Amino acid sequence: MSKNRNNVSVRLLLEIFSIVFSVLLALSLNEWRQNYNRKHQVARILNIVKDEIKNNSENLKQVVNNQTIYRDSLVSKLKHNGEALFKGKSFSKVLFALQNEIGEKLQINTSLSAAWATAKALGIVGEIDATLALRFAEMEQLNGLAQEQSNNLSQFVLGLMAFDEQNSKHITMAFINSLDNLINIEQQLLDIYAQLESSLNEKN
Repeated sequence: MSKNRNNVSVRLLLEIFSIVFSVLLALSLNEWRQNYNRKHQVARILNIVKDEIKNNSENLKQVVNNQTIYRDSLVSKLKHNGEALFKGKSFSKVLFALQNEIGEKLQINTSLSAAWATAKALGIVGEIDATLALRFAEMEQLNGLAQEQSNNLSQFVLGLMAFDEQNSKHITMAFINSLDNLINIEQQLLDIYAQLESSLNEKN
C-alpha cells in the first residue's frame, strides 16, 4: 500500500515538474522570440534612419555650398565696391542682383529627421549604446539651432528691413554674419551626420 502511494507521489511530482518545465520553456522561448523580433525591428529602423541621414547629408552639402557662394560674393562686393554697392539700393535689391549674378536662389535646408523622430517614439533610444544616443541628441540640437538661424535669415529677406534703403549696408553686414553663423552650424551638423553614418555602418 505504502509502495503504491510512493509510486503515485513520484508520478505526480514528475507530472508537476513536467508541467512547470514546459511552462518555463514556453515563457523562455516566447521571451527569446520577442527579443529576437525587437532586435530585428531596431535594426530595420536604424537602417531607415541611416538612409535618411545619408540623404540629408547630401542635400545639406549642396545647401552649404550655395550659401557659401552667397556669403563670399557679398563679402567680396563689400570689399571692392564699398558704399557704391548700396547707393539708392535696399538690401532686397542688392540680394536680387546677386541672385541674378549667381544664377540661383539662396537655399535654406529643409531636410527633416522624420525617421529618427519615429524611432524615438518607438522607444529605440533605450536600445542603442550611449555614444550613438549622444550623437543623435547632438544632431537634434544642431537641427534646432539651424532652424532658428534660418528663421533669422528669413527676416532679412522677407521682413520690412529688406526694403530699407537708408540702412542697406548695415542690414547686409548683419545678413552676412547671420549666414556665416548658419553655415558654421550646418558644417557641425555635417560632421555629426558623418559620425552617425559611420557608427550605423559598423552595426550592420
